[in-house]
Amino acid sequence: MSVQIGSMEAHNLHPEMPQNLKDYISELNLEAPPLFVAQKLLTATDVMQDRLLFPKSLINAEFSYNFLTEVEKELLEKQHVEVNLVDGMMREYHTLHLAKWDIASCSFYVLRSGWNDVVLQNKLSVTEDLLNPSAILEAFKARAIRMAVSSAQSLGDFPNPEDGFAELSADLTEVAIAHCRLIVVSKFIDKLKQEIHGKGVKQQLVVLYNIYALSLLHKHQGEFLATSSITTELQALLATAQLRNLYSQVRPNAVALVDSFNYTDHYLGSVLGRYDGNVYPKLYEAAWKDPLNDSVVPDGYVEYIKPLLQNNLHLSRL
Repeated sequence: MSVQIGSMEAHNLHPEMPQNLKDYISELNLEAPPLFVAQKLLTATDVMQDRLLFPKSLINAEFSYNFLTEVEKELLEKQHVEVNLVDGMMREYHTLHLAKWDIASCSFYVLRSGWNDVVLQNKLSVTEDLLNPSAILEAFKARAIRMAVSSAQSLGDFPNPEDGFAELSADLTEVAIAHCRLIVVSKFIDKLKQEIHGKGVKQQLVVLYNIYALSLLHKHQGEFLATSSITTELQALLATAQLRNLYSQVRPNAVALVDSFNYTDHYLGSVLGRYDGNVYPKLYEAAWKDPLNDSVVPDGYVEYIKPLLQNNLHLSRL
């Protein structure tokens, strides 16, 4: 089975196969003729994740499940089928696996275990994709779904559900947190789509949203990598290029953004957050204003602490 990766100007139902690909297939001397099975316009999510996902609804209804041999069907139900892939430059890739995923009520065909090589060779991975709200949202969705499905499968291994919940309480907590963060990201995106009054307010909120989402991707990279939501190469981009750039954008307005919560200095009880940046000298001055620092030796030191340090204080034994 071969797949071609290239740009498509129009989403035709049956696009004409390029001549160079026809020639490549004819040289293979295959017993069965080539079939048009499916096509998909690549999205930012496709280049963020180390897999290319095809919903079953995209598969040509004329062939459905019949583009595979009986042996391949059996392998697909149990594990995966090894496939070859040919890109638009006629480069061959022999390390990909075709698998079938059933998530909730949806079925997917997925190319994995080598898809990232195709992405990198064709330079499909661009830094700007990491700031695409839909791409980030899909990454959080994939993480939450896979964590939930994994926990549900683990719970099914226990004969008593109560024992399962007790044993997997830590994992279930992480699943709940992942779901809550997905909701926060989703609602953040929904709000940014609305009209937001105030000069420059929306721009700052977009920066804060990106910092929130990408910092979570960076902090919990193990979970995202485990669910193939992101790849190691793109994770490096998150840590170096995007987050550093976003921090530099928010830094000039950091104090104003904190002040926008309208917490009073009395409530905060701290001299931190000064506009002039003169934090540590003022913190030192504030410390001297504390009543405990009115004298060099605080009250009670000679009576209680000094004897204890000199081991002359007789402690009662129970």
